[in-house]
Amino acid sequence: MGHGIEPQVFQPLGRAPAGDRVTVGVIGRRGPVKGYQDFLAAVALLPPDLPLRLLVAGEQDVPLPDRFPAQRCPSRSEAEMAAFYHACDIFIFPSRSEGFGLPALEALACGCALVTTDCGGVREFACPEENCLVVPPADPAALAAAIQRLAQDQSLRQRLAARGAQDAQRSSREAVTARFEQALLALAAGR
Repeated sequence: MGHGIEPQVFQPLGRAPAGDRVTVGVIGRRGPVKGYQDFLAAVALLPPDLPLRLLVAGEQDVPLPDRFPAQRCPSRSEAEMAAFYHACDIFIFPSRSEGFGLPALEALACGCALVTTDCGGVREFACPEENCLVVPPADPAALAAAIQRLAQDQSLRQRLAARGAQDAQRSSREAVTARFEQALLALAAGR
């Protein structure tokens, strides 16, 4: 049973066309399990003329990629995280292992096209090629290929984002709590 999202906070907004650059977001965290170093390695593999802009939420002391324009975003509250996701066309979840993967679900709910690793917890909501692209953990080349694919294919970005936002609504805190309650009642009844 995964976490739930607050649909009044994490919801899609009307997106303006990407313009001349596609905005790619990631959460920057130290330590190998979160996969930020894999993201940095993937960015280094991308063609330098790919029209990208990078946004990094999270820890202030993580290095920013230098191959493309990059900036940090505040991430201290759910509202700041929602604003971060709303600024992204694509959200990258490069984690090597997760119990659930709440940021990936939040990004889907906000209408981002998602690239995630097959890190465990995302299997509850990630449907490869339907609402996201899924790559192996700790594989910067596969991550770079997925980023490039989405950056160059606006219709795929839009299709994945629309389906992801729709699917994420089934994971509201209210819906998750109701499913958890039903599971507990079934256990108590001996089913």
